[in-house]
Order: sequence, then structure tokens, then C-alpha cells
Amino acid sequence: MTMKWTGVRTRSISVVLICAVMLVACTSFKVVKPDDIQAGLKAGDTVKIVTKDGKDLELKIVTITPEAIVGTPLSSVATAEAGEVKEQRVEFADIAKLERREISPGKTVGLVAGILAAVAAFVLISIAVAIASLPAAGGV
Repeated sequence: MTMKWTGVRTRSISVVLICAVMLVACTSFKVVKPDDIQAGLKAGDTVKIVTKDGKDLELKIVTITPEAIVGTPLSSVATAEAGEVKEQRVEFADIAKLERREISPGKTVGLVAGILAAVAAFVLISIAVAIASLPAAGGV
């Protein structure tokens, strides 16, 4: 009986890991046109920026000024609560390409369908294992 629970536990962990990986698929980055930078962004947005001198940055926007985006580098967001994070300022004139992270409806629907399929498969396999482990009906 211990072996069967170990198998079920292993499958449960697998389903959880698959779901966690699928969560990443719900967002994608969309290019923001130069004319839409100020109107299309707000504090809290996550952006990828390529500067004219070739630097790649990923920031969580703190504020937008008329001349620049001020944000926290994502590698430092986890320590933001401790007050140790240095904000980074990127002038609009220095931006070669800007992308904003957006929720992708198609990927979100795929995620939900995938989770439902994984849960259904898990339930069906668990039922099959439980039925297979029942003693045979009838006597000897």
C-alpha cells in the first residue's frame, strides 16, 4: 500500500510542477510603439528595454516622467521591501526597443485547459489504480 501512495504522491507533485511551468505561459511581451510609450505604460508594468547602446534591461516601472522611465531592475525586485533597491532611470531618447509584459488570453485559455486535462487524467488514473487494487469479487 505504501508503494501506491508513493506513486500517487509522485504524480501529484508532477501535476503541480507542470501547472507551475504552465503559469509562465500566461504572459508575453508586446512591443510598445515609440509614440505610445508614455500613454501605454503605467507604474507597476514590467518592461524589457533595449537601449541604443545595446543594453538589455528588464524593469518594473516605479514612475514615468516626461523624459524617462524610472524602474526597479527585476533582479532586485525581491529585495525592494528592504529598501535596498536602486531605481534605474532610462531616458526615452536612449530607448531603441521597448516591450511590455501583457496577459495573453490565448495562453491563459490553454493554461486552464491544460490544468483541467491534467487534473482529469490524475483522477482517472487514481480511480483505475484504486479499482485494480480491490480484491477480486467472489470467493474461492
